[in-house]
Amino acid sequence: MEDMKSHFFIKYTRDRMQAELHCKQDFTNHPKRITETELMQFLNKNQIKHGVIEKHVKQLIEDISSINFPILIAKGTYPEHGKDGTITYTCPTTEQIKERDEWNFRDVMQIPMVKKGDQLAVITLPTKGKNGMDIFGNLVPAKMGKPVLCRAGKNVTFNEENLSFYATASGQVNVASNSIHVHEVYEVHESLSMKIGNLDFNGSIIIHGDVPSGYTVRAAGDIKIYGMVEAAEIVSGGSIYISEGIAGLKTGKIEAAEDVHIGYVNQGQVKCGRDLFVENSILHSHCLAKNTVYCKQGNIIGGHVSAERKIEVNDVGNRMNTKTVIYLGPQTSELDLKTLLSKRKKAEATVKQLELIGQKIIQSKDQMNPKQLKLMLSKQQHSLKKTKQQIDDMNKKIVELTPTEDTINKEVIVRNKLYANTMLIYGKYRHTVDKNYEHVKVTWDHNEFKFQPL
Repeated sequence: MEDMKSHFFIKYTRDRMQAELHCKQDFTNHPKRITETELMQFLNKNQIKHGVIEKHVKQLIEDISSINFPILIAKGTYPEHGKDGTITYTCPTTEQIKERDEWNFRDVMQIPMVKKGDQLAVITLPTKGKNGMDIFGNLVPAKMGKPVLCRAGKNVTFNEENLSFYATASGQVNVASNSIHVHEVYEVHESLSMKIGNLDFNGSIIIHGDVPSGYTVRAAGDIKIYGMVEAAEIVSGGSIYISEGIAGLKTGKIEAAEDVHIGYVNQGQVKCGRDLFVENSILHSHCLAKNTVYCKQGNIIGGHVSAERKIEVNDVGNRMNTKTVIYLGPQTSELDLKTLLSKRKKAEATVKQLELIGQKIIQSKDQMNPKQLKLMLSKQQHSLKKTKQQIDDMNKKIVELTPTEDTINKEVIVRNKLYANTMLIYGKYRHTVDKNYEHVKVTWDHNEFKFQPL
């Protein structure tokens, strides 16, 4: 063919990645053969240096009449763009809860929690990609993947070596748009309901509302409730603060490892590892404090109130002489101590029996084969060691439960009235108040309760 340019022309795409061979009308009416040399020279004149499609070249040379023009004659190599960086979370990030066999219908969500030092997420770096080439032989650069835009937020640190985020405190995981945080306080801005459900958190909890009956709130840290508590369960590894009080209906329970600050206690159970502060009254409740119970503005009527050191109150009992029990000293009952002493006595008898069995085994060693002797002695020694350990544990517990005189005064301070039918208990000693007292301090001294005016 003398001049392919007079019969063919080439169109390119805007991105220069594809070229189409078009045929003019006069050539289609007079089909002729073209050679490979002519075709390649034509492509070179049109600056096509890369991506020539060999299959279509062969078809043009061998049977051009069978081709429906235009035909794709060259295709560039597209760049392989780099992959974006990714972040993979290795900790819980949602509040969705899985139903279990013992599932409580009030467990409607689970706070995503981590402990100090836990890995939160791992970042994968973006890749560079692979460059391409257009049909003119020009380099088409690949785009590098985008990096993950995520930074370490509150109580979170980033390790450059393994590209990981770690928690520097225990708490709730919060994933924002471009950061990860660990909040040590979980805050609820309403009363608990089925929308929120029970709460269990390894930090502190603040509730701006009430806790209705049947719900459970547990926290490793403090719990603050700006409302009232009904027949619910509140358990804290720190202190508990309740602005109003608890109307427990005899089942509501409050337990803190440290202090409890509360407005009032009505038919509730309160236990704390340090001090109990009640702003108003304690009514028909069971309250137990390791150190002191303060109820300076209100009354203690009915129920049981216990403190190892001191109880300070406005009134104890009432005009109806409702039975009210006040415990001082170690928080145990005579029955608990007797039960433990009985168990220790049985364990000591078991030790004597095991020692006797050991002696008999050794005496009859000539009548046993070595394997049988070793097995029996091993069982005897194991049982003996286990029983002695149980006795040691019981001895420690008995020392804790046995009332002892110490340098700290045990006292009940009543700033207004101490009514008759109030029972005072210290260890195995009991005293029922048979008349009303005013402005009195009751102390435990030399195995008896002494009444002194304030």
